[in-house]
Amino acid sequence: MTTALGPTGPGGVDVPPIQLEAWRWALEHQRDDGSLPTGGEIAAAFGRKQRWGRLVKQRGQQGVLERRAA
Repeated sequence: MTTALGPTGPGGVDVPPIQLEAWRWALEHQRDDGSLPTGGEIAAAFGRKQRWGRLVKQRGQQGVLERRAA
């Protein structure tokens, strides 16, 4: 399902398209050891605050963004 914010995640959670884009970016910028960029690095790439980057990373790792980022 899609809402004005974007695809709806598990439990009906709205997923803003910018978070999907940031999660895709994080996956594309994995380090050689497979680790993801820090929340601060994700946020800086999108001109956002560190807290937002941590939220994107957390939601992505929980799978809220994973199925929609493909």
